[in-house]
Parts: sequence; C-alpha cells; structure tokens
Amino acid sequence: MQNIGNSLRDIRKALALSQKQMADGIMSQSNYSKVENGTIEISFTKMLEILDRLDMSLEEFVYINNQYSNKPVKKRNYLNKLKYNDKQLLSKYIAELNSIQKPTTKEKELLSVFEALLFIAEDSDYEKAKEKVAPIWKRLEKYDNWYLYDIQLINNILFIFPPATALSISELALSKLDKYSGLGVLRIYPLI
Repeated sequence: MQNIGNSLRDIRKALALSQKQMADGIMSQSNYSKVENGTIEISFTKMLEILDRLDMSLEEFVYINNQYSNKPVKKRNYLNKLKYNDKQLLSKYIAELNSIQKPTTKEKELLSVFEALLFIAEDSDYEKAKEKVAPIWKRLEKYDNWYLYDIQLINNILFIFPPATALSISELALSKLDKYSGLGVLRIYPLI
C-alpha cells in the first residue's frame, strides 16, 4: 500500500492538474503540498472533497492506493468466508484471533462467535454457545445505531437464540439495514 499523498500526486499529475487546482476551496495549496509529501495527514472530510473534485469514489482511490489490488479487510473476511460447521476453519480463525497481543473489541467478539460456533459444531452445545455470544447481544441491544459489521455478527449468531427471540432480532436487524439501502451494494436475503 502506498502513501495517500503519493497516490494523490500520481493521480493529479496523470490528470494534468496543479496543486492549486486540487486544493482550491478545500485547503491551502501549501497544505495540499504537505499532504502529497506526507508531512501532514488529510482529514477524512477533506479527502472526500478532493476525491469529489477528481470525480473518484473512495473505493476506487483505495483500489489505486493498494496498487490496483483489492486487499480484503481481514475482519470482514472472517465473516464472509465462514462455514458454520467447518471445525477446521473455525479452529484456524480462533487460533489467529488468540494470537493477537491486544485484541480490539471487534476481534474479541469475533473470537466469541467462532468459539460459540465450534461448541455447536463439536458438541451441539447451544447453551454454551449462547453464553459465549450473550455479551455481543447485550452490547447491540443498548444502541439504536448498528453498522454493517454488527448486522453481520447478528446474522452469524441468530440461529443460536430461541425461535421467538431470533425472529424479533431478525426483524430488528432488517430495520437497521434500511438505512443502508442507498449504499447500492447490499443484497438482503430474508432471514425467515
């Protein structure tokens, strides 16, 4: 992955734009120059304005910045490639997550999900699995705002709950997905 400033400079030069044209109305030309040189970091808001000026999406810029490669986001990849009864894959994910020195909350939650699924795959122990993922649900039920990651977590543990609870949670998850309908990349499949 190359430096954001290097990518911006390469794109700007390829489009025959000056630093002044890039920065106009967004930031000073001298600050933009510092961004390209890696002296200062650009704020997310200003980055979006620059990308808008380039008529480029954030996804395209990330792709270019990764040297024209889609580098997957590892944590989301765990959930996307998950097979519920694949003991070997679950064990691999658990080992990877256990090897992290200072895990984030998300990494701890992923570990809980995979351990719960392994309890089910090995021993059909739904009670032990439910105990393992209960903190995730306690966190989520406190907040009105769920993100796609949260919805993916729920999707992967929904079947652990009793049917009435699972139905209630799935309805809630679908309502949380409504705000993402404009994203254009979601495929919503009925949970029931």
